[in-house]
Amino acid sequence: MEQLYLVGEPIFKPPFGKKHYAPVSQVDICQQVLRETQEPNIVLKRLQEEYLAIIWSLKKIGINFRIIYSHEDKIDKQVLGVCVEHVGCRLVGFHRDYFPPTVAYPRDFVTVLPELILVNSQIAGVKVREKDNCRILSSPYGEGGRALTREKTMLACERLVLEDKHSSEPKGLQEIRQAGIKIALLPLPLSIAFSISGVEKRAFFNDHLDRIGCLIRGKDRGLHFVVDPQIYTADWKGYRQATSWVRRSPGDTIKRIKQDCEPLEIEVHCPKKLKVPYSLNLIQFLDSQVLMTSGDDSIVEVVSEIVGEDKIAQTPIPIRFFPVWAYAGIRCLVNKAPMPLLKPKASV
Repeated sequence: MEQLYLVGEPIFKPPFGKKHYAPVSQVDICQQVLRETQEPNIVLKRLQEEYLAIIWSLKKIGINFRIIYSHEDKIDKQVLGVCVEHVGCRLVGFHRDYFPPTVAYPRDFVTVLPELILVNSQIAGVKVREKDNCRILSSPYGEGGRALTREKTMLACERLVLEDKHSSEPKGLQEIRQAGIKIALLPLPLSIAFSISGVEKRAFFNDHLDRIGCLIRGKDRGLHFVVDPQIYTADWKGYRQATSWVRRSPGDTIKRIKQDCEPLEIEVHCPKKLKVPYSLNLIQFLDSQVLMTSGDDSIVEVVSEIVGEDKIAQTPIPIRFFPVWAYAGIRCLVNKAPMPLLKPKASV
């Protein structure tokens, strides 16, 4: 059966007049985008254009997808009209009680693994534990930005970031491992707040690995982790009860990541430099096709070597405003549909 994907409903609420956030390694290129314009109408237009570029690319490479329709009062009807009338997209209705960010960015609604669905524990409780031979678990890793997955392999952070920006030990990993999923725990990336005028000094934790890396299956059938070469992470080594930490350098971080990935036979790659924010927030489909942003040649070069040039699809314009004004990339907007949850009598 052909895999169905969900695409977030087009809701655009840029944080005008507020702080912006980015991985420490990408704050300079994010700030460049921010300085291009602060004009609300122009920012909104760029977000609309980038959304449509992703939709057009999905259609062009033959992906079976539905756009979520949930919040009639918040959705951009102009963009939705273009998708339906000119691109030929179909919709799938979600109840309006769903939290808007969940249906705008379905990656953080569920994580779909072989015979296992992880439902974001902050959004919904699980009433059905198994359906259609698929286990259904409430998990913090249902917030899919936290989990890079490919088949039965998962990468996550060694610590879980809580709502108050503090961190804790990972939760619920044992149940996931019992389902046959192999997990590697990586160092916790650091992010930082910035504005058009400057960058704050104090960094904070962010456990969404898909902002700084991607896990893909190569033409050699092996697994490959491509990671931001300038990534900074938190180091608790030697600190009692993990209450204190220091900033780990990119070089030391890459060494640690390679050590963590080696037991799972995952090869680690570092491109020369990121030119587009969140350019590693790409998605690989079941046929090995990769949809990624255009405009970042070093990322395209590395990923092409891994999967083959014939498997690469790039958006017609770079996806630059979404990372800065919506804190999201392509992978955030597109996710596998959790079919057992969408069928009658399955409820969360």
